[in-house]
Amino acid sequence: MVDTMTETETGVRLKLVIERIKPFQLQLQIHQIGRDLLLILTGGSAHIGAVALGQSYGNGTAKSNASVIGAFGHKEDQLSGEIARYVSKKTGQRCSVVAGIHFDNLSRTDILMIQSAVQEMVEQALQTMAS
Repeated sequence: MVDTMTETETGVRLKLVIERIKPFQLQLQIHQIGRDLLLILTGGSAHIGAVALGQSYGNGTAKSNASVIGAFGHKEDQLSGEIARYVSKKTGQRCSVVAGIHFDNLSRTDILMIQSAVQEMVEQALQTMAS
């Protein structure tokens, strides 16, 4: 499901919500704060497991980096950093990612499926925002 909305009273706009239900319920919200983007990625038991800030730089060839803070014992740090770098590189905008995904008893295959679904959701979001 893709839903686009705008709210401009506070200067913060909810640009897009993408939900993926099967096989795991995941949600990606994208807010525009001024020129910057805030992505909130949740699934299962929602929480904040990691926060990343990505920024592009360089002349002509967009490069990007990210700073990541992960909560102790959580594993969303790598995913949030990758998303922040990727989105900032693709859009040229500063991008913060807040991620919290928790499902009990995941196998390695389940984790890979979730990572793949998240990548697809991010691509879908970028395509929707570009159109």
